[in-house]
Amino acid sequence: MTTQARPDSGPSATLRALVVEDDPAIGLIVETILTAANFRTVLHITGDTAQTAADADLLVTDLTLPGALGGIALSQALRARAPGLAVIYMSGALDESTPPPGAVPGAALLGKPFRRAHLLDAVTRALAWRPQD
Repeated sequence: MTTQARPDSGPSATLRALVVEDDPAIGLIVETILTAANFRTVLHITGDTAQTAADADLLVTDLTLPGALGGIALSQALRARAPGLAVIYMSGALDESTPPPGAVPGAALLGKPFRRAHLLDAVTRALAWRPQD
């Protein structure tokens, strides 16, 4: 049996996910999968706009984004503001065994293309890093 990242039902169990992806099709896929897993999602196309987003529990970001702020710099800025932020880096050119330079501690890596189960596994790994209250 596979464990999936799905919080218990109920409004208080819903986690917030910030998805940052410049390809609208991939962004929609990630948003759909996370919404089905009981996340409230917000989708941004650039790191610049995502940097001012409301607090989130999970950041799912492409490494390469248009604008001044890429995925690594975005994750560093948001983690500085919210130390418990879980992070997933996505990329079509990612070695999933080696974190990219500057990656925040505990970040999960997800190569593109991916299947639903791979994304949910990355979510589980990223959330497992978060400090327990």
